[in-house]
Amino acid sequence: MLADDTAQLRLARRPAIGGIDIIPRIDGSTVWLKPRALSVRAKRWGLPQRVPAFPVRLPELPFDLRLTEAHLTPDAVRLSGVLPEWRMEVPRHRLEDMISQLNVVGRQPMLSWWQHMG
Repeated sequence: MLADDTAQLRLARRPAIGGIDIIPRIDGSTVWLKPRALSVRAKRWGLPQRVPAFPVRLPELPFDLRLTEAHLTPDAVRLSGVLPEWRMEVPRHRLEDMISQLNVVGRQPMLSWWQHMG
């Protein structure tokens, strides 16, 4: 990683040769990598703005997950996302177990819909 918003791609088998400085950007389920500079050994050249970004398409994301940001760390590009709403079926006995666990710690849940479940 170079600056706060720039990372460097290097050859896996020859990392000492140099690399390409990139800036990641999220667009839907694709991470676009925009080249900014080329480094070869001890020299670095800035690249023109017209050099196109290249896409890294991600596999289909589960549960309507939507990517929001790309965070750079020293050894990875971390992606953040949000779920609009996550619903899943929970059996009644599992809900009763959760309520019992809440009662043990002294918290009584207020569930208005509990009466309507049969």
